[in-house]
Amino acid sequence: EMRKGWTAQIQLQSGQPLHENEPPLSYQGFVARRAAEGYQLAFLLRAYSEIYEKGFPTEATIAELTAAINAKPGKYDYLAHYYLGYAYYRSWSLSGSGPQSIEKRRHFLEQSFEPLRKAISLAPKFSPPHHLLALGYKETERYPDALVAVTNLIALVPQCSEAYQIRGQIIADLGSRQGFEDNFKMALELRPNNAEALSNMGRGYSALKDWDAAIEAYKKALTAPNKQSDGLKGEIWGNLAVAYVRKDDCRNALAAFERFGALTGFQHPFEEYCRQRLGQ
Repeated sequence: EMRKGWTAQIQLQSGQPLHENEPPLSYQGFVARRAAEGYQLAFLLRAYSEIYEKGFPTEATIAELTAAINAKPGKYDYLAHYYLGYAYYRSWSLSGSGPQSIEKRRHFLEQSFEPLRKAISLAPKFSPPHHLLALGYKETERYPDALVAVTNLIALVPQCSEAYQIRGQIIADLGSRQGFEDNFKMALELRPNNAEALSNMGRGYSALKDWDAAIEAYKKALTAPNKQSDGLKGEIWGNLAVAYVRKDDCRNALAAFERFGALTGFQHPFEEYCRQRLGQ
């Protein structure tokens, strides 16, 4: 919605000459001219296009956002800092998952924290940076900070199912079944039979080592009525397979690994173990 507002501001002027006796500029030309003049909104729009149209942030994205932060006047400083944090977070989420990339991925994630905290200091009631901080702190096992961030998020948007899912997963990681289940009860009341919520509930039960409950949650996620991407379905099948492995049920695990492979194009590391156990 903010991007629509920014774009509307630019488009209202994009067909008009910037200066007397100059021909009208295209939308892209107008944004470029405004950026050349140091207009903060222009830098934000170009960075937004880098992230959302190309699908991933680049060095150019970071440069645009840094320019937006340094631009004057700073009406959108909080958004510039938020999107800089988001760009680093997005880089983390899109990085490879192999052992060689662990430190690189962690570096991206930790780089996101400072601009996200700055965004919050500038606009405490703007919820997205609270959301990303909660996720980032959880991933780096900074659980007290993660709980503070997600509790602030819930205070701002109490109808946000994902916020309760995040808090439930944190509490599961800390070993509390009751708190985990209470949060997921609320999450599923807000988004009934939602595949992502049920998948996250399965991950929470896995953290608690309740493999039967995890398997049940993953199965429900796979049959949930809302539309699921192949990426999400592949993740669920992979997690379901691992839960079967933990129960020493390699036959069902192998069937799930095959579905995982068909959706993702990858072979899960545990698949060969199951084949050996089954004599295949």
